[in-house]
Amino acid sequence: VGGRSSELLEEYCTFAARDNARRGFLFVSKVLGKHYPARPMAMRCSHDLLASFVQLASDDNVAVVGMAETATGLGYGVSESLVRSHPSLSAVFAHTTRYWMKGEVLTFEESHSHAPSLCLHLPENEEHTIKLNRANVLVLVDDELSTGETFTNLVIAYKARYPAIERVHIATLVDFSGE
Repeated sequence: VGGRSSELLEEYCTFAARDNARRGFLFVSKVLGKHYPARPMAMRCSHDLLASFVQLASDDNVAVVGMAETATGLGYGVSESLVRSHPSLSAVFAHTTRYWMKGEVLTFEESHSHAPSLCLHLPENEEHTIKLNRANVLVLVDDELSTGETFTNLVIAYKARYPAIERVHIATLVDFSGE
């Protein structure tokens, strides 16, 4: 985005300090409506923008996963946007969490976090289970990407459970991972 990259960054997020030996800062999104006030239209625009980067074929079956805890709503919004722009799309939404309950889960690590163990609760709903088993595209949604290690850990666990995945898309508001 050329010379506007710092201006765009300021439109989407700010930074805050935190008491964490693994990472003493965190990103605070300005368009999630979670920790910082956001207009609904700004939120929807961010959903639509992220969804626009996901290239889909007409016969794709998509699983969208919002990352805990901050980007669960963002993930749902991206999922809705994908369905709005591809009305015949077979899509299912899920989100990761740090809250453990009864039932089957996929587990993975977010090493820089204050609570590094995360899980994805597998659905008890038969329709959602069928869609997850059929999905050939996985879209991972987060508000920020720093190293990509958490996504890598989730993809490894996810593909072990759902081997039909052929492509993975990362949809994130800010990406500090470099090349």
